[in-house]
Amino acid sequence: MRTQRPYADDEPMPAPIRPSLLPSDDRDVEADSTVAGLTIAGGFPAGLSGRLLGIGPDANGDGVIHCIDVRAGCSVSYRRSWVNTDVVAQRLGIDRSPGPSTGDPDIVTGNIVVFGGSILAHGDGSLAFELTPELDTVRRVDLAGQTRGLTGFPKIDPATGDLHLITVAAAGTQAHVMISAGALTRTTRTIAAAPAPVNDLAITHDRVVFVANGFVGMASRAREANTTWLPTGVDATRLVHADDVGDTVVVVALTPSLERWTLTPASPRAVAREVLDPAPQHFVSTAGVRRGGWLVGYVHDESTNRTDVVVRDAADITLPVVATVRIPGRLPRGLHATWIPDPQPANNERDRPRTH
Repeated sequence: MRTQRPYADDEPMPAPIRPSLLPSDDRDVEADSTVAGLTIAGGFPAGLSGRLLGIGPDANGDGVIHCIDVRAGCSVSYRRSWVNTDVVAQRLGIDRSPGPSTGDPDIVTGNIVVFGGSILAHGDGSLAFELTPELDTVRRVDLAGQTRGLTGFPKIDPATGDLHLITVAAAGTQAHVMISAGALTRTTRTIAAAPAPVNDLAITHDRVVFVANGFVGMASRAREANTTWLPTGVDATRLVHADDVGDTVVVVALTPSLERWTLTPASPRAVAREVLDPAPQHFVSTAGVRRGGWLVGYVHDESTNRTDVVVRDAADITLPVVATVRIPGRLPRGLHATWIPDPQPANNERDRPRTH
């Protein structure tokens, strides 16, 4: 994919993103807390091992990371920690995070992505903040280059490991940025003729899919190409997944209903929409462990004002919940979450739940 001016093609990254391996400094701050040994109801999948990281605002609008740590389906703990933006550092009287700045206050409540061994959190218009495995803030990272803020939800290409994201240039135009899996080069091209600000993107083998309120766009990954925009008739804030299926592109989107869209590039005049779930409380902030595996996500119970983590069978979400974990206290609604599997799960068997 070549880059349109004014940015250079295959622009060298200023420094590789290093793994977050710095130890925690154990700062005793109000938001940092850990609760171990949470109660598990149901048959927890024995092979499910990793962390569910969610990000959202606290009462002051500052970003807080919520971490559910699952150990081989038999032990679950909860931890939360602030992202150390300049506002948080000033309020807590601690050192600010090093690294470049956009010049505007960082509002880091948008998304978490794992890339190059690093945990990266960002908000709409902010730079990324690198976190340690213990959720301490290491530094700001200029992912898009030229201190351009990020927007939407960055995606990892499962085939190449490359990171794809959306950024806003100084003139207000948006761009699609691809960072190679080795974090050595970035490639940028302008998102041309978008009918509205682009909210998110998804990656297929052959295409990049963009979504804006009322529209969905498709562009080739192989070369500079115009983006074809189709009206959807609905606002979509997030693309869950996209895939090439024969001569069509199938997209799963939150509108906020969970919908499946079928796009036909050869006849780009209509989007075939199908509502999969009109109230997808089990899909908001969910993460698939792997295709054909489990869906893990937060569910808010308004009657009890509490939050649970639930596990569902990804093969059939209409089946009863497989397992439920009660979180101490209520988490904010609308958390955006990322599942980080353990590098070497203790058990790779999917179909044998562990009963508690």
